[in-house]
Amino acid sequence: MSILILSWEYAPNIIGGLGKHVTELTEAMGGGCRGQEQFDIHVLTPAAAGAPAREDRGNRLHIHRVDLSPPEEGDFFDRNVASNAQLAQAARELALEIDFELIHVHDWLPATAGLELMHDWRIPLVATVHATEHGRYMGHLHTELSHKIHDLESRLCREAWKVIVCSYFMRDSLMRIFDLDSEVLDVIPNGINIHPPQARDQAREQQLRQLYAQHGEFLLLFVGRPTHEKGLHVLLDAMGLIAETQPDTRLLVAGRDSRKQIMAVQQRGLAGKVDLLDYVDDVTRNCLLRVANAAVFPSLYEPFGIVALEAMAAGCPVVVSDVGGLSEVVEHEVTGLTVYPDDPRSICWAVEHIRGKPDQARIRAHRATRVVRDQFNWDRITRRARYTYRTLIDYSSRVPA
Repeated sequence: MSILILSWEYAPNIIGGLGKHVTELTEAMGGGCRGQEQFDIHVLTPAAAGAPAREDRGNRLHIHRVDLSPPEEGDFFDRNVASNAQLAQAARELALEIDFELIHVHDWLPATAGLELMHDWRIPLVATVHATEHGRYMGHLHTELSHKIHDLESRLCREAWKVIVCSYFMRDSLMRIFDLDSEVLDVIPNGINIHPPQARDQAREQQLRQLYAQHGEFLLLFVGRPTHEKGLHVLLDAMGLIAETQPDTRLLVAGRDSRKQIMAVQQRGLAGKVDLLDYVDDVTRNCLLRVANAAVFPSLYEPFGIVALEAMAAGCPVVVSDVGGLSEVVEHEVTGLTVYPDDPRSICWAVEHIRGKPDQARIRAHRATRVVRDQFNWDRITRRARYTYRTLIDYSSRVPA
């Protein structure tokens, strides 16, 4: 039984949480778990530098990377539509040899290809919506491009047989924004790979500790892109306040393009207090999470917040904004601390709380690690995804062509 996955991001081309989610989900689905129904997973994704055009990972996971050459004219949306036509054609060529029974698209970028193939092949389409244009811009769609993306997201949600979201916050958002019925929506959270303790790189951790906390500095860590909705500017404002009363506090910022925030750091007088690390690989990120005294995620908009899960899995105390999916992942004063969104003083309070009551912080961190292992493992999540696939495939077999 073959499933076609369409995603604009896939390892090694991972820009954010979407690419990581699709990669790890399909690896778990293709690897199979004891007692679960098996599917052949075929991922169709744009070509990535240094990655093979065809990659087989075991018998059930197959990645097909397609060279796309959209025209130079037109805006980003128009070029995307042209790329989708090429992606759809590549899918049709695959379908000459493979009998696909379901299509699964991730977000709007491959949506036009997925919708076209659904209608041509008359098979179910599942759409995972990781975020919305409406949410990213807090409901303010000021440009023609934003309106085009919003309209395509609406069409995708209305025409898909089932829409998967990662949190109840996203479910409620889609019901409100696109006027969807709750029956079309499945809430399946993101998951992460849980690494055993022996996988730790303790030498690297010690190296990072010497580099950033040689004199016992209290380390805060932010992981993510420096976009407005991730709230890095709020954390920098908080650091300005924290530095006045806790001058030994140091903030590490790990994320693609974070070094572009050098002016924001200097304008706040935080030179020497904030280190902009830019992109770090997963191994370095995990080491940083074990070295840091706390990880802070002050998002203004967050459908889920997989970075919070990664911090919790590493045993790092977490501070998150009380918004979106973060509120569902972190329980205040149980598995972490939640703070008011867009409120630097609230972040200051949380940092002082962790510093002043380290034993409580450690207890919360241990509890959080157990929650991640129990609730956000891929075995649990793939069971739910497989159930969605099987339900739709069974239903489609009873619907006249």
